[in-house]
Amino acid sequence: PTNDPLPYGTTRVVYTDAAGNAAFDLEPSSYQIFVSRGTEYSAFSAPLTVTAGNTSTVPAQIAKVVQTPGFASSDYHVHALNSPDSSVSNVNRVLQFAGEGVDNVIMTDHDAHTDLDPVIASLGMTPFVAATVGEEITSFDYGHFNAYPLGIDPSRVSKGSTDHGGAAP
Repeated sequence: PTNDPLPYGTTRVVYTDAAGNAAFDLEPSSYQIFVSRGTEYSAFSAPLTVTAGNTSTVPAQIAKVVQTPGFASSDYHVHALNSPDSSVSNVNRVLQFAGEGVDNVIMTDHDAHTDLDPVIASLGMTPFVAATVGEEITSFDYGHFNAYPLGIDPSRVSKGSTDHGGAAP
C-alpha cells in the first residue's frame, strides 16, 4: 500500500481476490459501497450500514457490458517496488490492474526488469491480467526511455537490466 490520500468522501479502496471476494473492517456508520471493474463492466452501488460487532455481506454483481474481441488494454509505463520512485508492491500492482480491467501491465521500473507473471499466477489472476517485462532506461544525458518487450536473464545479477556501472555479465 501507499500513503497516498484517498479522495474526499472515500473511506476505503479494496481489490478482490480471483474469486471476487474481499474482506475489510469499517467503523460503525452508514456508507455507500461501489463495485466496479473498469470501463468494460457495469457498476454496482448500494447503501451499507455497519454496526459494531457484526459482519455484513454485500452480494454485488457486475457484468461485462462492452465487448472488445481482438483488443487488449495496456498500461505502458508502470512502476512498482523495483523503482526508487514507487512504494507499491508487485502483489498490489497485480490486484490493481486486474481490478481495473486492464488486460496487460507493462512493468517499466527504472533500470530494472520486473516479471509479474509469477505473482499473477500465485494470486490466481491469470484469467484477468497479463504482464510484459519492460524497463525505463535512465540516461543521465538524454532523459528516460521505455523499452519493451524485454526478458529476464537469470544468469546476470541485474536480471538483464541496464547496468550503468558497466560490469561484465
